[in-house]
Amino acid sequence: YAHFLKHTELHNNDLSVRAPWIPWMQAIMGHHGQLPEGYSGSPLDAEEALIRADHQARQTWLEASADLFLTPVGLGLEHAPPPCPDMFAGFCSVCDWLGSDSSYFSANATPAPLESYWQCVQPIAAQALRAHGLIRTPLKQGGMSHLYPGYTPRGVQHLVDERPVRRGLTLIEAATGSGKTEAALAYASRLLAAGLAESVVFALPSQATANAMMARLESVAPMLFPGGDANLVLAHGLARFNVDFAAIKARAHGSVQGAEEAAVQCSQWLAQSRKRVFLGQIGVCTVDQVLLSVLPVRHHFVRALIHL
Repeated sequence: YAHFLKHTELHNNDLSVRAPWIPWMQAIMGHHGQLPEGYSGSPLDAEEALIRADHQARQTWLEASADLFLTPVGLGLEHAPPPCPDMFAGFCSVCDWLGSDSSYFSANATPAPLESYWQCVQPIAAQALRAHGLIRTPLKQGGMSHLYPGYTPRGVQHLVDERPVRRGLTLIEAATGSGKTEAALAYASRLLAAGLAESVVFALPSQATANAMMARLESVAPMLFPGGDANLVLAHGLARFNVDFAAIKARAHGSVQGAEEAAVQCSQWLAQSRKRVFLGQIGVCTVDQVLLSVLPVRHHFVRALIHL
């Protein structure tokens, strides 16, 4: 419920009252890429009539939102918020990006009550989440036999089904051409089926190797994410010139998703920015894109949210 206070001044000068809200507001107002350093509570620099009208609009929005979301669960504006989760800034940025996608949330000039709008927009939001790969059809089974039916495993691939299914770091060392990629994908499919992972990201040392991996993953994507809801995204400086990626975008853009088109869906929206690669269900990028998640660059908290 910090969202309701995004543009609402906290008039009480008692720091103990204001302090719990500051991390929430910082997280929400960082959706353009950087978290604000602090909250000064400086007065607005405008004509007095405009300030009064602005304050009244904020107060009306605050009260209407509280009635819609807080009152039904027995809460009120007088309740202090809990500690702000570390990943909340990334969550807010993803919500802001999705909410700004005009292909789902178009402008409406006809005024409507907030409660009516909320009821109408929920199924649209669910459609947007599924289209962008954030809601997926669960994978029921994983492993080499599921991912590569009719293929005879070799080398390290024999060990995939013997590995424990748990979160952690798994290293595969083998000679070039020994099938490490297939083994890694098969193990990832087991994690997906167990609900221990939600996406697959390949970070390659160069754009050329990323391009080659893109072509290999296109054929296996429907097995990893059944139901036609897998988004396959390529992210590096020259991704827009990749022929395979351009073909995937062309198939998904503006088409009714049939069996062929839905096999690998890649939203144009996801492809517009390298920051969004980790929202795809299958991301292929250069290793620097992953390293940026721990550096204080724009939207680093989005990368941290997805990697978590």
